Amino acid sequence: MIAGLAGAGLAPALVRPAAAQQSTSSADVMRDALGDMAFALATSQLATQRAENALVRTFAQMETEEQMAFTEARRMAGLTLPSPSMMDAGEQQLMQQLQSARGAEFDRMYVQGQIRGHNELLQTHQAIAQSGSRTEERMLATVAVPAIKSHLSMLQGIQQQMARG
Repeated sequence: MIAGLAGAGLAPALVRPAAAQQSTSSADVMRDALGDMAFALATSQLATQRAENALVRTFAQMETEEQMAFTEARRMAGLTLPSPSMMDAGEQQLMQQLQSARGAEFDRMYVQGQIRGHNELLQTHQAIAQSGSRTEERMLATVAVPAIKSHLSMLQGIQQQMARG
């Protein structure tokens, strides 16, 4: 996937810097997760307005609603809330590229970005579920992991359907 995106100038936006990939402290993992959540919400809100493909639009609506519910659960638990300022440089770059994309190009970029983001969310939530510093964080992460896996399956199905044309 990344090789195919290199020609479109997206590879840097889809690869987390090595330093971020190797962050191991609980605070670093949580910061990564919050940025990933903010990315999922911001791009999905945009996709509910811009997506051309009905499956992409439906997924974006579901993701938007789920991220808003997850943010509300974090607020009720007194936890730090995700915000766009927490997105890493790659996520910010992809967000800017999505804002200028249209049609099928937008749909492809959105789905690829969501697959990347959900893979990162899965890794960070698995880590938080096992060793998060707060019980509330571990509880939310434990619930999030199976949902993220389901989303990845959905996204891969959408990607395959889009490739078939």
